[in-house]
Amino acid sequence: MASIKGVLLVLFVHFFCLVRNRIQPAERVFPTDINKAFLPTVRQTLNDCHLRYHKYGDYYLVYPIYGVPARQGEFAHMAAIGWRQTNGSISFDCGGSLITTRHVLTAAHCAVNADGAAPQVVRLGVIDITAGLYDPQNQFAQEHRIASFKRHPEHEFRAEYHDVALITLDRAVTLNSAVVPGCLWTGAQVPMRRLEAAGFGQTSFGGERTPILLKVQLSPVDNSACSRFYPAGRRRRQGLIDQQLCAADERMDTCYGDSGGPLQIKLMANNRLIPFVVGITSFGRFCGTATPAVYSRVSSYVDWIQTETGVSFDARACAARHINEREIEEAMVANRIGDKVFVEPERSYMDLETVAKHRVYLGYSTSTGQIRWNCGGVLINENYVLTVAHCDRFILNKTPDYVKAGDLDIFEDHPQSQIVQIEQFIKHPDYRTGGSIDNDIALVKLRSNIRLEPNVVPACILNTESLSLPFYEMAGLGPYNMNNYLMDNDPVSTNNTLVLTRMRADSSTCGWQSGNKIMCTRNNQSLVPGTCRIEHGGPLEREIWHHDRYYTYVFGLTVAGDDCGFGTEASYVKIASHIRWIEQTVLRNDNNRRRQFRSTRNKRQIVFPNSDENVATYSVIQSCQLPDGQRGSCMPYSSCSRGVMGRTITVCQHGIEPIVCCGAASTRPTRLSATGSGYKLNNCVSYWRQYKRPPIDEFENIPSEGRPIGVEEYPHIAAIGDAQQNAWPCTGVLVSDRYVISAASCLASGRGLRTVGLGFGAGSPATYEIDEIINHPSYGRRLKDNYNLALIRLKNQVRFSSSMLPACLWTKSDMVPLKLYTIGRGTAGQIHVYPRSAMYNADCRALPSGDNTIADAENVCIENYYATGTVCADVAGNPVEGIVDYNGTRIPLIVGTTSYTAGCFNSATGQTFSILSRIAVHLTWVKDIVER
Repeated sequence: MASIKGVLLVLFVHFFCLVRNRIQPAERVFPTDINKAFLPTVRQTLNDCHLRYHKYGDYYLVYPIYGVPARQGEFAHMAAIGWRQTNGSISFDCGGSLITTRHVLTAAHCAVNADGAAPQVVRLGVIDITAGLYDPQNQFAQEHRIASFKRHPEHEFRAEYHDVALITLDRAVTLNSAVVPGCLWTGAQVPMRRLEAAGFGQTSFGGERTPILLKVQLSPVDNSACSRFYPAGRRRRQGLIDQQLCAADERMDTCYGDSGGPLQIKLMANNRLIPFVVGITSFGRFCGTATPAVYSRVSSYVDWIQTETGVSFDARACAARHINEREIEEAMVANRIGDKVFVEPERSYMDLETVAKHRVYLGYSTSTGQIRWNCGGVLINENYVLTVAHCDRFILNKTPDYVKAGDLDIFEDHPQSQIVQIEQFIKHPDYRTGGSIDNDIALVKLRSNIRLEPNVVPACILNTESLSLPFYEMAGLGPYNMNNYLMDNDPVSTNNTLVLTRMRADSSTCGWQSGNKIMCTRNNQSLVPGTCRIEHGGPLEREIWHHDRYYTYVFGLTVAGDDCGFGTEASYVKIASHIRWIEQTVLRNDNNRRRQFRSTRNKRQIVFPNSDENVATYSVIQSCQLPDGQRGSCMPYSSCSRGVMGRTITVCQHGIEPIVCCGAASTRPTRLSATGSGYKLNNCVSYWRQYKRPPIDEFENIPSEGRPIGVEEYPHIAAIGDAQQNAWPCTGVLVSDRYVISAASCLASGRGLRTVGLGFGAGSPATYEIDEIINHPSYGRRLKDNYNLALIRLKNQVRFSSSMLPACLWTKSDMVPLKLYTIGRGTAGQIHVYPRSAMYNADCRALPSGDNTIADAENVCIENYYATGTVCADVAGNPVEGIVDYNGTRIPLIVGTTSYTAGCFNSATGQTFSILSRIAVHLTWVKDIVER
């Protein structure tokens, strides 16, 4: 087997094996339902990476039954049994296990398919069953004709017993690492608590067939417990019998198409893994529902199998056969590429690090103008890095000058790296040089922001100390020639280049530390001295599943430890113990840089000399009492008609724009005010509960360019224009049986708006004549003016149906759903839906195309979920909604209407965003008109 030489090639190899080699991510720690994720209006914590950087989270290949793709050679005995079709293709509807060079063990019911036809071929050595036999990715594939198919003599098609059969191939297979016979478990009892199954079956009940060989982990279920799922019946006269066994898992299972495949265990001999087939997949109920599946117990049929094959399946004898072709014990495998296995027998916990997303190096400038990269750190914000305090004057007796992100090479700067000057090195106020390591932590403030991209993303940090995990990952530095594995007769490498390594770190009680600000790890395996040394300031981390994505959470920063904690203790300063200081420093400075300035619109200001507030924090509409004793509503000063203020103004809340008590007369009366229908906004829920919304795609599956809406999928969306001309320039949303809401700027564009169309998803729209357009009284008719809302009154009342329903309105002004949908006109004139994600308004204001007119109280900022410029398709009036599950009914909640889009024409890769008029702030105005 060829060996790999050179650091660059090793890094290249590890790059392609990255996902499979990382330690198992932690799951069920945080909430996973993205539909319940909400982004607050104002950033309040650094523990928000799952919201702020959601689009950068890793979304691995996860099947509905949580199968894990198998590696080439991992199931070298796996066989696919196929039926030739009339068009020349092959339908592989059963699985099996190669147990000799000529025999495949499978289920007896695979003798015929639904059409009564017998299988003709067996394919071996593949993990993608859809690829052709001669496809390059199937370079190890072998296909054999079936010479005979022999069912167990006691099997009957009308019963579910003795579901065992042997296939004899037309010729012997060619042995290699991808095609090796398995062994049979001959004991009556299975002592292992976890079993493994594999197949090309469906990934969920009623789901699609998987083209990739999947494996699942299952646990044995006692037959007595399993019998309650499979009582005696017409095909099971005796119920479950001793020749059958059950296995199940809460999330994993075998499915239709897995029939005949192996249920197995792996045992090690000679540092190799040998599969022992325990059961043959026979039947089950609904796969993926935690209901046990039933397997034929192989040990009950060993005598018959040995007689038919003429081969002994004694465990030791079978294990010794083909030993050099067997899979190497997994703990020693560092990489797999095709049929090659790269092994580190004594360093199974270690690997070369290739992920630089949140990893940074600190740089110390020299007198010659070069930069020496030494200490490590963690990017936690676009302008802040966490490291250890003792990295100040760590080398050259000076404070570091630079930070490098997006590059793990400590000797050269790669083109993709970002090098940014350090503005300030901020040590913890309680840190003392040479003192306790409890407070050995520092913040590095950058002079300019790091450019965020898929390969450069801040890490997550927790604001609680309650979470602890059994193991983590840490980083270390070591010479290449002591961290690579020598295959066969390879000579010892002379390359002693220092490389970054990643390793598992098992949690341990700190032996010499009594404080609660330190974490410790210890691995049982010891290393040769000089193999690995810690990376000062490097992260102690773990990938965690949170809101449908994997994110890297950093728990500690490496402070001390010999040999990277192998055979000894490694120590880390606990980040959560210092989170208050970290957040106060980062968020205070961050908010100062991004402070929301007052609008550039000219308006009279009211000065309150005794007020200490300098920004408006108004978020909830409240009632108040006017000087004349009447009731009013607290509203921004600019939203209240000056005619009703008089000389005495009642202030609800101080601020740059005060919140004042405003009377009902502040809303411009309409000429139809006396002829309302009596519809209440809260009635929307009852209509959505009556008309069930059809299932829709999650927004990750909606393409960046959007897709046309389906039948009855968005029955609340309205097109606004001229039905006679078939021109619909504006989009809005139905909010009652008489009113549609949209952007005032679109409706005031003078484009001959006469008609509203509803029910687009059901075919030809129903049209309603516009009776009146009511702009928000404070709208100023400029592109970026706030209060960009208008209500359209229809002449005729809308009769609700499954294709025409009123939307509900989002009532919270202090947060919005993270996952949002924009609905508007597509390029072909159809109504399209686009995936969007909420952003902090402060982040929008800080963008090159952002500005300080974006107000927290009035606006919502959203971005395209994908890194493309199609967000520019958002035009004024396009409604934006989140979806909330209400007792099983998915109800749309309109967060706002699009006011304008920015950043579209800055550059091809520039970040674009849209600004919405926040509906929640104007609910009183909407309600006063709609419910009149």
